Amino acid sequence: MSSAENTSAPAAGQSVADAAVTQIEFYLCDSNLPFDKFLFTLWSDSFNQPSEAVLATPVPADVPKSALTASKQSSHDPFHLGWVPLAKLTSFKRMQPYLEPAPTGLGSIDDVAAAITATSKAVEARQFGAEGADKEWFVRRTTELSRPEDNLGRSVYAKGFPAAGKEGETDEEKKQIKEDELKLQEKLEQWAKGLDVGTVKSLRMRREDKAPPADKPKAQPMKNRGAFKGSIFVEFATADAVAKFLALDPKPSWEGKELEIMSKADYVEMKRKIYAPDSKPDASVPKNPYERKAGNNGKVNKPFNAWAEALVGPQGFPKPMIVGDRKAELKKRKAEADEHDEREVLYDGVRFTARKTDGGVTILDEEKVGLGEGEWPVNKVLRFTVAKLDGSFEGAQENGDAFNFIEIKKQLEPICKPAFVTLLDRPIAGLPSSSTPAMDVDVKPKSEFPVKLTAPPTIATASEGAAAAPTSTGTGPQAYPVKGQASFRDVVTDELLEKINSTLGVWQGRKVQWIRATPEQERTHVLSRARFHAEQAFSGGRGGKGGRGGPKRPRH
Repeated sequence: MSSAENTSAPAAGQSVADAAVTQIEFYLCDSNLPFDKFLFTLWSDSFNQPSEAVLATPVPADVPKSALTASKQSSHDPFHLGWVPLAKLTSFKRMQPYLEPAPTGLGSIDDVAAAITATSKAVEARQFGAEGADKEWFVRRTTELSRPEDNLGRSVYAKGFPAAGKEGETDEEKKQIKEDELKLQEKLEQWAKGLDVGTVKSLRMRREDKAPPADKPKAQPMKNRGAFKGSIFVEFATADAVAKFLALDPKPSWEGKELEIMSKADYVEMKRKIYAPDSKPDASVPKNPYERKAGNNGKVNKPFNAWAEALVGPQGFPKPMIVGDRKAELKKRKAEADEHDEREVLYDGVRFTARKTDGGVTILDEEKVGLGEGEWPVNKVLRFTVAKLDGSFEGAQENGDAFNFIEIKKQLEPICKPAFVTLLDRPIAGLPSSSTPAMDVDVKPKSEFPVKLTAPPTIATASEGAAAAPTSTGTGPQAYPVKGQASFRDVVTDELLEKINSTLGVWQGRKVQWIRATPEQERTHVLSRARFHAEQAFSGGRGGKGGRGGPKRPRH
């Protein structure tokens, strides 16, 4: 389940029954269901593999026509589609209080179902089961799943709440902090509803990144898993509620202190101008509103998004998420591997498979490379611009000292370990051959594989590779302003980017601006490096740190 949910405690003037119904509606709404992998899988199964109890119930003659249309993807009657066990939803922590006796709860699952039937227009409840067997309550949406209106335009940012300050060291401290934050979450939800500007869809407490465990110092930081920052995002049902929130007079406050507020769109734009002014948001698919992007293993993972993964078909019919399909794919992959020469390649901490055929070397699942899917991390590439001596970043270029690649890497090292730094004053060259001179000076590590394998040099710009034996300090004058690119061993968080800008904002007497590479620029870089490592895995050459490849290990 996602960390962000709607409400559990009733707001002022809201009954316990209304609060319980609101929570169930939230679980199955357009803004949550397609972004919660557990719930979406449960919901997908209800269409593609309906429960036996549901199928055992005949279609009533007088049942109202379902808004869920029949689909060529299913042989079942629409009446049997989309039903999720209510017992599963009420087992969630946020629903447990509603199963307690009155007046704090409703008493039972039967009572929750009765409340849904009495008041909800978004969700319906029904009992299913074979004749003579125990009946079970199920719930389903009353409408087809549709792409949600952009939550960015329906959300606000507010800052000034009491930050947690620490994460806790002992298990007892961690437990107490978690309990206190749960109580604070409920108070915040009641506060947001009490403003009476519109229906609150969800409230998300923003968190610091959590450092990796002490025994895994090289693991990626767990994004948004740390202590509460003291700021929140509130998502309303409509954009009108945002306007009303921002127009409140007096301004919203917490415990007598006025809060810093703005629309979430303005907040995101403010951060974009600071950290990635060249980037443009992609509005092609709805964005996952949940910010957590790392698991307990410390690896940065792309949040689940059913729309982005094309898991929603015509009329909102979910595509199956069945383990058997994956097994069939792996079986097919194994058969293909037996016919081709494959190597397992390690690059940037990610293992992937490269295959050599008569047509050349290819990467399996290349479409995932550089997109943050699977184990591929993102936010590891920055762009920078070095100004002229007068501080300007535009206009005619002037000659200056040679660009010192080794020195700038030394300056970056204490902040975030760089992989390589290159200039973009000329187009980046294509994938170099094993004889291409490299500017990378990293130490060669021992191979993790049973045979000695390869690791390629970095991809240099045309200007860097033109000389027969260039030095990493650069030779001859350099024209300024000049743009460059740097990749890093670890993810560059917002805090690290800010530190890089403050520490290396001036270098060699010239102003420097550091921004994030756009997703397209980063993927181009990562894909070119991965392809290069794939080629080198079959060449038998040697190179620097960053990637290694070996014969495909036997499958067990």
